[in-house]
Amino acid sequence: MRWFRKQSIQTKLIFFYTVLGLLPMLLIAIYTYANTRSLLLDGLYEDLSTQLEQTRRSLEEKIGDYYAVSNILYMEMKYIAGRQIGMEDEQNE
Repeated sequence: MRWFRKQSIQTKLIFFYTVLGLLPMLLIAIYTYANTRSLLLDGLYEDLSTQLEQTRRSLEEKIGDYYAVSNILYMEMKYIAGRQIGMEDEQNE
């Protein structure tokens, strides 16, 4: 603090104006950064949730299609097996 007391009035005024000018700018910058970060993260989470929901719906639709195809194939195999058994019964008679 001794060196500060030895400084001229002009130097002290420049120092205080610099500090008092930079402090509000620094506080505004910190506030703006935090607020912008929060807004960007909220938007990102919302977009990710939307994409996740779309992916889930797409997968459910594809799984439903595969399930339907597997049921059709199962029923066709069951029908073919039933016809073969019927044909064997006719040949045995």
